[in-house]
Amino acid sequence: MARTVVNLCNHLAPSHDVELVSLFRSRHTPRFAHHPELEVTVLHPTPRRPSRLRGRISARPSRLQPAPGEPRMNRLTDLLLRRHLATVGDGVIVSTRPSLHLAALQLASRGAAVVVGQDHGHFDARYENPRLAAVLDWAVPRLDALAVLTEADATDYRARYPDAADRIRHLPNALPWPIPEVPAPLDVKVVVTAGRLDVNKGHARMIRAFAPVAERHPEWQLHIYGAGSEDRAIEGLIDELGLVGRVRLMGYTLDLRGVLSQASVYALASYSESFSMSLIEAMSVGLPPVAMDCPRGPREIVDDGVNGFLVPDDDGEAFTAALLRLVEDEALRRSLGARAHRDSQRWSMSAVGRAWERLLVERTRRLDGRAG
Repeated sequence: MARTVVNLCNHLAPSHDVELVSLFRSRHTPRFAHHPELEVTVLHPTPRRPSRLRGRISARPSRLQPAPGEPRMNRLTDLLLRRHLATVGDGVIVSTRPSLHLAALQLASRGAAVVVGQDHGHFDARYENPRLAAVLDWAVPRLDALAVLTEADATDYRARYPDAADRIRHLPNALPWPIPEVPAPLDVKVVVTAGRLDVNKGHARMIRAFAPVAERHPEWQLHIYGAGSEDRAIEGLIDELGLVGRVRLMGYTLDLRGVLSQASVYALASYSESFSMSLIEAMSVGLPPVAMDCPRGPREIVDDGVNGFLVPDDDGEAFTAALLRLVEDEALRRSLGARAHRDSQRWSMSAVGRAWERLLVERTRRLDGRAG
């Protein structure tokens, strides 16, 4: 989420006054570069010696915490948000999670700012938690717009909030780099995937699906990029299946585009994806993907048999078969990769940025109409 938010802010900064507000600072040097014209504000910089008053306020629970998962929010962060959001005059506030939708609606200057919620989860996951659902049921009808990552999510939100249907928009994430004119050559015998090393990303089921590929084509390797808590479990599975040297944990990379250009197939076996940035990034450099049809992003990205393969969720045999087709059929690999490269234009920053510009202009004009 952080990466996609920075991407959008960087795009808007040259032509708008854009401030990126972070509630906390988690590292001294930002992981993602930001445009020199982008103003970055940290509300809670975590002082070395917090005052007793701050400590007492921080010990009190947040009134904006809708559900488990945001334990760092407290009464002090509420105060800091209130103080900062109240300074927004007739601009636009884009909130990026349910608790921040709540903050923007309750704490910003009343009626002065347009509030656009940007949801980075998917509908089913959001409404599994009753407390989170209650927050959204209060917030979504009051937002000036809600941007969601898939058309399926837009459909579900419109059905749940029919009175707000015209304010719910499908706005996918955008690519963080320009689409290369020349796609990857697809001659390196590497299947690649990227994502956190956690259970949700499905690395274990991907490795099991790759095992028959490695047996038939020992010259091919699976490279897994990312870091996380499941690294030792994944290493144990690699050893158990006799895949040491054929499946490699590559760690975190700051040059994902370069990594992708040195592979020939992209694999995605997540149990759920709100959208999947790594999938569109792989397609942008011309890699044909094999993805499991998990909820909910891949099915709106991969056109099965046209720009890659979309296999039924949790069907390891179908995943293996799709990988084998791409490994064994170079012409098919290049054909699907070329189409993936062309199709990625719809997620270019210029295309997605224009859609955001239209939404923001439309919403601010409505605000002007209310003021008039």
